[in-house]
Amino acid sequence: MDYVQLNQEDMVAELKDLRHKKIFTKEEIKRIVVRRTAFESTLVRRHPKKGDYLRYVEYLMALEALRKKRVNRLKLHAAKESLADYCLVRAQHHTFERATRRFKDDVGLWVQYFNLAKREKSNSLAGSIAARALQLHPTSIPLYIISASHQMSLGGTEAARTLLQRGIRLNPESIQLWTEYAKMEMEFVQQTKRELRKLKKQQKDLMEIDEVDAEELVPDVRADVDLRPEVKDIVDGAIVKSVVRHAVEARPTIELFASLRKAMLSYPPSVRNSLLEDLFSHLKRILPHEPQAIKLHATHILDEDEAWVETPDFVDQLRQANDVLVDGVKYENVNREEMSKIYVKWVETWVAKLQDVNLRLYLIRSLQHLVSSLPPTHLSPSLAVGDIKLGKSDNIVKSRAKIFKYLEIFPSSTDMWLACLALSEEDEEGETSDRLALWREAMTKSRGATEDLVRIWSWGPYSTLKEKRRRQLWNEILTTSIQHPSADLHSHIIIERMNALYASEPPFSASERHSEISNTITSNLPSAACYELIFEREASLLATTTPTTPTKAAFERSSKLILELVSERWRKVPGQSIDASVCYASLLIKAGDGKGAKDMIDRTRTMLDGEEREILDRRWTDVLNGRLRVLDVVNTKKMPKSEALSRDQSTSESSQATSHIAQGLGQGP
Repeated sequence: MDYVQLNQEDMVAELKDLRHKKIFTKEEIKRIVVRRTAFESTLVRRHPKKGDYLRYVEYLMALEALRKKRVNRLKLHAAKESLADYCLVRAQHHTFERATRRFKDDVGLWVQYFNLAKREKSNSLAGSIAARALQLHPTSIPLYIISASHQMSLGGTEAARTLLQRGIRLNPESIQLWTEYAKMEMEFVQQTKRELRKLKKQQKDLMEIDEVDAEELVPDVRADVDLRPEVKDIVDGAIVKSVVRHAVEARPTIELFASLRKAMLSYPPSVRNSLLEDLFSHLKRILPHEPQAIKLHATHILDEDEAWVETPDFVDQLRQANDVLVDGVKYENVNREEMSKIYVKWVETWVAKLQDVNLRLYLIRSLQHLVSSLPPTHLSPSLAVGDIKLGKSDNIVKSRAKIFKYLEIFPSSTDMWLACLALSEEDEEGETSDRLALWREAMTKSRGATEDLVRIWSWGPYSTLKEKRRRQLWNEILTTSIQHPSADLHSHIIIERMNALYASEPPFSASERHSEISNTITSNLPSAACYELIFEREASLLATTTPTTPTKAAFERSSKLILELVSERWRKVPGQSIDASVCYASLLIKAGDGKGAKDMIDRTRTMLDGEEREILDRRWTDVLNGRLRVLDVVNTKKMPKSEALSRDQSTSESSQATSHIAQGLGQGP
């Protein structure tokens, strides 16, 4: 407490000056003393938290903002500078100094301190903060970036270059650092060009003066600066090209190339054109058969996200980009399936965008020609599906023959079977029994990603209009999916069944939902994600209850039986007891059943160890304080216990760090 009293004594002079200038009243000064004393007392505890320091800084920042407004209102700018003009900013810096001494390992705290110094135009202090932070965190990428940016803003190009080079030596695979280094050098090129333009203008002006006088004024300005080799190399981007070459050799990934390209596009054509050409020459050399690299090359020729007009130049660009992608599909050493997906998606995108029928037809014919020219061993399911979708014929018989021809080549392809099922829906003359037989064959033969298998397996129930028949088909696939080789298929089918249940039109009644959910989760093996989904949907139904209906009564009528059943089974899933209990208890609170919620939390607490009990208590406190929504708790279900605990602590601290200026002063400016 001696330290608190010492700080109070240090406040006397600055508070007197604030009072003398009539910025704050006597009553406001008293409130400020009380609030700052409370904050100081918090910081001298044995174990202060980071949030304590941040709340204090936030309060001081609010005071400073209020001081500036009142200075403007009272027109005190012309007055002689005194302690009142900088005391609150100085207190913010002092608080951050204390915070960074205690929490040296917190990079975010150092960045906040740096930003405060920059905002107050304390450039020397900002540089000192960045240097100290880098000494403690020599591998922190954000610190190198903000430090270099600060040096560039002060005109210290060489210092910024040194900082980024040091960061790259310690983080040679950082895409962000390499990109920032290239951007810094491109900025240097622009600065050099601006200086050259100034020199040229100065030279032109001096040429109109007497030659002797001109030489006396600026002896070197008559030299032709454009012809000096070192200047010409800089303007031509030699330094940037050297950075790019070293970057792609250190980290030869498509992510780096894409990041560098994006950075270069933000500069004018006079700077970027030659650099982009150099970048893509490296791309073709280092990643010649990488599908994403080929796509990036095509995007460079014709970017679908940029504005375009169907002019002759555009047509030429479209042809070049198409040729690049077609050649990519034909490469021997390429991942042909991935490359085919990229090409088909590109064609589909442009066919949907283009207005000219001939251009759309050109792309479709190009795809069909590629498919017909490839031997069956080089053909991929994606190309075949693209041929089916884009080259669809009005003749159902021809389309069916084409699909079955491809199915002979790719009998287990989920994309092919989905296209086949989609065609069967368009066949108005086809029998329902034939469609279902085709669907069951697709379920038996198809293999692929779980989400694609779910689309195939759920096609049958979704294609049936009669509710009774639909339920029979859902039960059929739920039973059959247990025996499928894919371990995740069964649980995903259950989730899809629940989605269909809640999306049904007209909606199911509460009793119908309870019956269907009860049968589904007791007869099958649902995952935690299924229980989360049910809770989310029931909570949504509860939130949309009409105001005329009492919330508690609506909850008991529509959801209580369902949630009791789901909660009980969810809690039995290993590692899910906290999620299930907090979700259910929060809904009980929302329905007005506080006693039931407390009993649920107490029962769960008795089954947990010390660390898990602390996580439960923190989440439950957040629910009671309104800081955690019903299902926010499930976001941490895959985290380790220690990480989840850390997340809860930071969430709790940051939510409490709100401004108390209105409470502290009791009035506005």
